[in-house]
Amino acid sequence: MKKKKSICFGNIKYFLSHDKIRVSFFNIPIVKIKFYNNYSVFFLFYFFPIWLMKLQYKKIDIKLDTKNFNNINIDDTNLINELSDIGEFTYIPNPGNMGDMLIAAATLQFFKKHNLKFNIYNGTNIAKTVVYGGGGAWIGNYKNYWQPLLEKLSKAEKIIILPSSFNDCQHFIDSIDNRYTIFCREKKSYNYLLSRNTTAKIILDYDMAFRLNESIFDSELNISFKEKLFLYVIYKKLKALRSTVKFIRQDKEAKKTQDTDLDLSLCLVSNSIFCEDFVIFATLTLLSAIDKFDTIITDRLHVGISSILMSKKLFLLDNSYGKVFEVFNHTLPNDCNICFIENLPDNFEKNTKNGTNNIDILMHNIFC
Repeated sequence: MKKKKSICFGNIKYFLSHDKIRVSFFNIPIVKIKFYNNYSVFFLFYFFPIWLMKLQYKKIDIKLDTKNFNNINIDDTNLINELSDIGEFTYIPNPGNMGDMLIAAATLQFFKKHNLKFNIYNGTNIAKTVVYGGGGAWIGNYKNYWQPLLEKLSKAEKIIILPSSFNDCQHFIDSIDNRYTIFCREKKSYNYLLSRNTTAKIILDYDMAFRLNESIFDSELNISFKEKLFLYVIYKKLKALRSTVKFIRQDKEAKKTQDTDLDLSLCLVSNSIFCEDFVIFATLTLLSAIDKFDTIITDRLHVGISSILMSKKLFLLDNSYGKVFEVFNHTLPNDCNICFIENLPDNFEKNTKNGTNNIDILMHNIFC
């Protein structure tokens, strides 16, 4: 266990650890923030009284060019056929990182667009029909999450799982029955479930995030001080990067260990309590971060989807079990802004004199 470090400025004391910061005044906690992706460096340099005072009053907003947004035409027929006649249902979002919140934002837009009647799960309310949010939860790495979830779902008479990926989840497959309608967001997952000969209804569809529309920009947000602080830290990190940026995952789902400028998806992570305002805030933060660059290199599925939504050039690496390539090949097989690559070019280094690097050259050769 790492030992906490404390810094004192007069009567204000700062406690720093590897994953959180706490600020106390006369030993009374006034700010407690849990952060991700090794932001301790930034807090150490920026989080002291004069900055705290400035940040409280400084206008920090989500900035992006809404003209860059690209509405993607996705066929909703399969989803509407399953959702339109089920009456009121309980929606259980998939908690997780900014990608999961992008899914949730697009899903709520979809429900409202089609006038579906739903309530959001609050920890106790389960209707006869449950619609579970899509994503990548149903894999072997996350079985400690979805195994307890199956008990909650078992109380429903009908369960619909929105477009998801499935891999190495035999315990889940053994638990599903004819009450389930399961949407897969790529052919690999679809074929995987079909090969298990379950009694569930299996349908091939598309990731919900592709359905996000520009009305997300009309959302009225009352951004709290904590959220402004996160925005400040993220923007400060992004400001140092050039027009081509690497947003590559550093966890066990990575296909291989590769260098990254930032694992953007982990900058904001939701908890088990669903808050629509925070979901929209996280989605707009993700889109605005993407919008600061011309070219994105990523193995994060929803960073890639956000890049296409914001009309960026995209270099796409795959994840450990192939969902990234599969989802894009299924949904946007002929998009000229997407380039699938197996590895980063060798000797990827910034040239500080002229601002170019090997990816810039590769991008020019492919897209120009």
